[in-house]
Amino acid sequence: VVDLCSGTSSSIALSGLAQGTYSVGYEVNNVTQTPVNIIINAAGSGSFIAPNFTTLGTKSLVIKSLTSGVSANADDNCTTNISLNNTITVTTISSGTAPVALAGTGATCTGITANWQAVSGATYYELDVATDAGFTSFVSWYQALNVLNTLTKSITGLSNAINYYYRVRAFKGTCISANSNVITYKPLIAPGNVVLSPVTNVNCSVFTANWTAETNASAYLLDVSTDMNFGSFVGIYSSLNVGNVTTYTVTGLSTSTTYYYRLKGKNGCANSVSYSNVQTVRTLNSAPAVPTTVFSSAVLCNQFTMSWDVAVNALTYQVQISTDNTF
Repeated sequence: VVDLCSGTSSSIALSGLAQGTYSVGYEVNNVTQTPVNIIINAAGSGSFIAPNFTTLGTKSLVIKSLTSGVSANADDNCTTNISLNNTITVTTISSGTAPVALAGTGATCTGITANWQAVSGATYYELDVATDAGFTSFVSWYQALNVLNTLTKSITGLSNAINYYYRVRAFKGTCISANSNVITYKPLIAPGNVVLSPVTNVNCSVFTANWTAETNASAYLLDVSTDMNFGSFVGIYSSLNVGNVTTYTVTGLSTSTTYYYRLKGKNGCANSVSYSNVQTVRTLNSAPAVPTTVFSSAVLCNQFTMSWDVAVNALTYQVQISTDNTF
């Protein structure tokens, strides 16, 4: 076992050999390493130092050959290929404090900002981004990426159809920490088209626009126009960000006027490709006229019927009854 906070080399012991000096040919994870010398004692055992175990995880070290003799002329030496009982597992760990990875921020269609907490004394951090939770398939440029002594990194060039995973390590002098926890992220998808609901609360100068929530929207953009083709807009109502709501009261309108409204959804990725359907609404006329010819009929001991003429522009009526003629 190699602790990266103590060093990056592993002592490999061999036994059952004749006494002498040998050159050991070996591989680590199928990568040929520079041969090293080993001295075998009279008991038939010895050890050599295998360097460059600089990353966390389990690695396979395979002894491939032993060469006796140190002549510069290879023909003067004797090489024996090894194929049995020649594999050693080396596990690389770290006693260093791992960073705590935090949820990503600033999500877009093709990226996110990775975040993590500081490790006291860390001089820099390394970031991994992969398309699998086991980190066997890394995103280009994001394998052990040195992001310097910062606590955020913008990850770009992603696809919104794939889940991504990121983790971080801290370096403190020659000590590399264990991996942080893993954060899972899927880039945003542009919102679909918004579907409008019937308008409500129509008055002389206001109406309430309504719509159905769009799954991928985090806010909505509202247009209001007196032109059904939206060649011009009413006041502030041109792509007005009304927030993450499904109803909005439009104010400051003119009486007896036809208006049109439409919406798009939006998020940190993009806006809806197309507008919603268009809703048409006409504001009411000016304030109702005062009712006239108010009279009572069918007067009984404890009740009577009130009647009045229709008031222009009135939708409903309010009735007041008092025993005092000044109310």
